[in-house]
Amino acid sequence: MKNIILRAFKRAPEAKGYAAGLTVYQRMNNNPQFASEQSLVDQLKVKREIYDAAKGEAANGDRIKIGIKNDCYKAFIDQLDKIADAVEIKADGDVRVAQDAGFETRSTTNRSIDFLKTPTGLKVEDVQGRKGVIKVSRDNDPDAPNTVIEYQVQGEADAPWLIAVIATANITLVPGLPSGKYVAIRIYSSGRKTLKSDTTEPVVVLVS
Repeated sequence: MKNIILRAFKRAPEAKGYAAGLTVYQRMNNNPQFASEQSLVDQLKVKREIYDAAKGEAANGDRIKIGIKNDCYKAFIDQLDKIADAVEIKADGDVRVAQDAGFETRSTTNRSIDFLKTPTGLKVEDVQGRKGVIKVSRDNDPDAPNTVIEYQVQGEADAPWLIAVIATANITLVPGLPSGKYVAIRIYSSGRKTLKSDTTEPVVVLVS
């Protein structure tokens, strides 16, 4: 099996490795696509909380406490590595699955591309029976590795546009939205470095 996940989090500075773990947790937690990996994700949360506590204890510079904090961080990263192994097996070479899980992947895109088209076919639906969850579908640009899905709560003055998820599949479940609110959804394609397309016109949906 060809490895597609970049394990840069194992060599990254502590802050970046921690951020990588948070991204994976946010993408995979309670995500039906990764239901079989949920126990690993739950363990990642526990190890993160232990590390957070140890980091607070080590803030005074005590060498012993710093050593404990470092051990807790290593346990957090080791758990993230276990999740990467599981996602590699599930993905079976499909970078979209690994990216949906929040991992950086080895590039398979055409690096000569310097223009991305605005996504088309945007459709937004509320997911009945699941509070705060909507389904977003669209046509993927084959030259764009990612689609950024943004939302804005309607009826609130100066409400900002916020990134809900960064997705790769053309159908995406978006959790964590405010229940009982009208929410506007818009998307754009993103690629290497800062390359991005224009943003679509927003679509408004009432979230259960």
